[in-house]
Amino acid sequence: MNPPKYRTGRLLVQLGNGVSWFRNQAMQGMGLTSSQSEVIRYMLRHREEPLTAGELMGQLGLSQSTIAVILMRLEKKGLLARQADDKDARRSRIYLTEAGLAMDQALMQLAAQTEEVLLAGLDENEQAELNRLLQRVLENMQACRDSSRGGEET
Repeated sequence: MNPPKYRTGRLLVQLGNGVSWFRNQAMQGMGLTSSQSEVIRYMLRHREEPLTAGELMGQLGLSQSTIAVILMRLEKKGLLARQADDKDARRSRIYLTEAGLAMDQALMQLAAQTEEVLLAGLDENEQAELNRLLQRVLENMQACRDSSRGGEET
């Protein structure tokens, strides 16, 4: 029997929904959503670099409206702050506050728990192959996204 056609996208959507559910459940006590934690995690990895909303959009693959809402909510929670760019007053630089920086350990633990759940039952070779294939699929989607924007960086 042949496997159903067009199942890859459906499986990836289901996987994404499952990961979001798992992370949202774990982060309820922190008052964060999965998407908000991804922004914080990216900012933690780039804590020495002041970032813009546009850079976050491009790196995380989120829309302008989604990033705007996430940043507004994180700012209200006191986890990040915005400051006008010294060189271009039209731009805001985004920084994590002390409270945002303090989330580092908890978010790293959650990332480790998520990986443990996702990779349960896979040996090291299978894990490496899964990551290689997922990276390739992600690059395919990013190329498609970039071409639909006319190759513009956001």
